Amino acid sequence: MYESQRSIRYRIRNRSPLLKENFFPWGLLALLFILLPLLYALLWYAKNEIQNTIQSEVKQQLVAQNLDWVNVDVDGQAVTLSGSGPKSEGDRAISIAKQIKEDAWLGRFSMPSKVKGNFTQPAITKKIEAAPKLVWGRVNGELESGVLTLTGVVGSQAEKQALIELANRNISEPRLVSVIDKLKVSKQKLHPESAQLAERVSKTLSVCNSGQGSSVDGVFSLNCQTTRQQAQSIDSSARLPIDGAKIGAITISSANECNQSFAKVLEGKSIGFSTNSATLKSSSSALLDQIAELAKSCPGSIRVEGHTDKTGSLERNMTLSNARAEAVVEALVERNVQRERLTAQGFGPTQPRAEGDTREAHALNRRIEFHISE
Repeated sequence: MYESQRSIRYRIRNRSPLLKENFFPWGLLALLFILLPLLYALLWYAKNEIQNTIQSEVKQQLVAQNLDWVNVDVDGQAVTLSGSGPKSEGDRAISIAKQIKEDAWLGRFSMPSKVKGNFTQPAITKKIEAAPKLVWGRVNGELESGVLTLTGVVGSQAEKQALIELANRNISEPRLVSVIDKLKVSKQKLHPESAQLAERVSKTLSVCNSGQGSSVDGVFSLNCQTTRQQAQSIDSSARLPIDGAKIGAITISSANECNQSFAKVLEGKSIGFSTNSATLKSSSSALLDQIAELAKSCPGSIRVEGHTDKTGSLERNMTLSNARAEAVVEALVERNVQRERLTAQGFGPTQPRAEGDTREAHALNRRIEFHISE
């Protein structure tokens, strides 16, 4: 028992050196684990705070100098500028960024430590100018009473002269007596096919007996009164295609068609006269207006025929029917129908429409007829 206690005391007395040889500062290790994250957080905060400050300041300065298209990237205190713009403007942006300074506790220092540019040149877009819109010439022609009048706008003085000469070559009295030139030369460049359209107006209309032709906005139109023999030829030439142009309304009237038109206008109607007189009744004025317009649109000569019933002597009726036909001719001339195209002839009771001695038969036989001759 005694030895045992002595042995224990011995070991206790010698433990201190043993502990000194094997000691490790475990408390410092714990402190290190606390300080390292804190230090990392401080460094991370400092770096990001510096970056944000630099980026904000550089961007503000660039915007103030109308360089808002420049992008700003910051890594620590290194600044990279980028964007698409002229080289001179990129160099100016770099110069502005390098000059930015900030106050610090040791003095005023440049904020970016390094500035570089990474700019691209904007693509040069070649401006393509739209081709000027070509303007169509405008030519109108009217053939009436043997006179062809050409008006409108053509491309040149030579073209104007050619159109007049083309029409003059077709002068043939009484159908075409003269050509009046009222054409003007355009100050603009005209569509290349304008000349061909204008030529068609002059050429086709000058072989009609009367009518109208036009070339407006690239569209050719014709209203022609001619003989039955000429109708098909004029119609075919008028409808020939022209590059870039359009063929509008083409109307070709012949004498036969006009005779039918006169008959249709007078169907169920008659030109009235005072009893046993060649004096026209005022009630016939509207019908005469309609007949005059039809006469002006028809080709050739127009024979105005007067007819009576068989009441009274033949001599008296022949004289009366001729006087009534003459009165109608004068009425048409007053309505601008060419006198040279009109003739008057009285047939009295010799060509009755109805036989018999009734009031109805007499009314049918008293009449004015119109006949077109080519």
